[in-house]
Amino acid sequence: MQLSAENPVSTDDKQRANAELNWVPNPFESSLIVEAKRLIIEAVIVGLVVGLVLGLTGAGGAIFAVPLYIILLNLPINDAIGLALGAVCIAALTGVGLCNHSRELAWRPGLILATAGMATAPLGRWLAAQINETALLIGFSMLASFLAVRMWQRAGRDGCAGYELGSDARVLYGNYPEKTEPIDNSGTAFMTVAGLLTGLLSGLFGVGGGFLVVPLLTLQAGMAIRKAIGTSLIVIALISGAGFAFHLLAIAKVPTAPLLYSSTGSIVGILAGRVIARKVAGPKLQKLFAVSVISLMAITLSRAIV
Repeated sequence: MQLSAENPVSTDDKQRANAELNWVPNPFESSLIVEAKRLIIEAVIVGLVVGLVLGLTGAGGAIFAVPLYIILLNLPINDAIGLALGAVCIAALTGVGLCNHSRELAWRPGLILATAGMATAPLGRWLAAQINETALLIGFSMLASFLAVRMWQRAGRDGCAGYELGSDARVLYGNYPEKTEPIDNSGTAFMTVAGLLTGLLSGLFGVGGGFLVVPLLTLQAGMAIRKAIGTSLIVIALISGAGFAFHLLAIAKVPTAPLLYSSTGSIVGILAGRVIARKVAGPKLQKLFAVSVISLMAITLSRAIV
């Protein structure tokens, strides 16, 4: 009482004390806001990477997306695959619009591959849901690591002098002379089978399938690399879209916010990729991609096993 008499509490002090008491829940609320912002930024970053890689090479976006969703957003692999299919589909559709404007699409072979792949993508997505998640992750990592090694080997063997759109893909897939003959019946049958395999892998692992489609179009259809990249985006968009639709209908819901932000990032990324592709040296970029993929696989597997 004597302390109180000597140090009377003013009205302002009481209001400040009450304010401090009322502020007690806010650290929790603030942490939620910070976490939400972090997730938004990370989802946008994943989308940017997906779009950027698609814009540069016509393939490989989902190879980065799936492990990044697992590492950054802490998603199970099946959820990460579903989300990756959606983001890759949006990015590829954007690329199709850009390439169509510049006449870099071959619709007939693209639709042959895509139609076949759309039939098997749901099957692959269903199979993935039946497989143990650790086994699925190991399978995805093996596929991604194989592609990364191939990137590195090609980059070291087939360096590009000078740069133009598509030379990244030349490093990854090789450089083949362009044919002018139309695709015959045997070629159509071969591409149909290849489309079925591409769709199955797309649904199973969430990959767009461009790593199969681009070399197929250059070898089987004799297509110029520039046009093969554009055409692969038709295939990736339709096959990924079919797998994503089946995932939504039969497997699980996809979190709307990460999909929205990733899709936005992927659109910006593919636009940037087409600009960067004219200025950055292909072999060096492919080696960077290869190292990045291997690193992501190592981190993803270590987290899953530990």
